[in-house]
Amino acid sequence: MYFSTSAIHVMNAFSDEHYWANTFTSTSHNAWKGHAFERVCLQHVPQIKAALGIAGVQTNVCSWFSRGTEERRGAQIDLVMQRITSNTR
Repeated sequence: MYFSTSAIHVMNAFSDEHYWANTFTSTSHNAWKGHAFERVCLQHVPQIKAALGIAGVQTNVCSWFSRGTEERRGAQIDLVMQRITSNTR
């Protein structure tokens, strides 16, 4: 998936000296931060596994989300590691 910002946001980043302070809590900036964090997690799985002490454990890796409805809020997990177990006897 490719994520881009609009030309207006890019132009403002160069012409507004307070761009980051002014947009830090905006919806588009929050979306960018979330996407960037997810990408970093998924691109550094070996390093994360090593830091957790599970480098030798075989895993399936993905992200997960559930869309919100009128009855409940949505949710997202940026990194899910599921251990692969063998069913040999």
